[in-house]
Amino acid sequence: NDIIVRPVADDVTLQVKQREIMDEDSSKKLGIRTQSSDKDGSETFNVKIDGIPAGSKIKFDNHTFDTTDSTTFTDTTGKHTLIDNGDGTFSLKLTGLPEGKIEPEFYPAKDMNTNGNDIELKVTAQAVDKITITGGANAGDYENEGNITYPPQTIHISVLGVPDAPVLEITDGQVWIENNIDQHNGGINNASTSAKPNVVDISNFITEFKSGETSNDGSETLTLRVTGLPNGFDLVDAAGGS
Repeated sequence: NDIIVRPVADDVTLQVKQREIMDEDSSKKLGIRTQSSDKDGSETFNVKIDGIPAGSKIKFDNHTFDTTDSTTFTDTTGKHTLIDNGDGTFSLKLTGLPEGKIEPEFYPAKDMNTNGNDIELKVTAQAVDKITITGGANAGDYENEGNITYPPQTIHISVLGVPDAPVLEITDGQVWIENNIDQHNGGINNASTSAKPNVVDISNFITEFKSGETSNDGSETLTLRVTGLPNGFDLVDAAGGS
């Protein structure tokens, strides 16, 4: 008679690199390591990464999981899946991994910085022990899933702000007449009521000036410098400052 020893998955020792610091609009490889006491090669490992913020991406095994594109939520092997949790976060489940270190590459959302509030990714793992018997009355696959590691290991990610190039559009080639600046080929000069003879609205020259960031998190400020003005020539802004 055949004697079948059914597999029982061992508990996993899970290690992560707990602190990552990166620049805005860059990427960082995350260090995750799994290990168990089983040494016969029959075990594989499942790893789950929770808390992935909306707008970000994770690249693993030559596939990029993009939280903004549901067509990328499953890789070509069908083994790894991104899950929308419905609360602004996502979870990445990686299955069938060998023992050892993996390095999923994390890409935060464009123009995002944490501004003192770290991203916290929660990582868990479990072992899966499996044997396959070919031939005979007991042919088939025998599989056992082990315990999920608890508590989760946390990866703290700080994303440092990097200034984006501002958007600046100007109008060139305008002609202004000294001491009679209503006569010009530019826009409406609301500053012409000024007591000074040669005051021009800055908006006639600069039609757009804004931050180049897309996250609208308010972390960037702008400085505008105009040089080369001749003596006796003034510009005023919308607030009336010169």
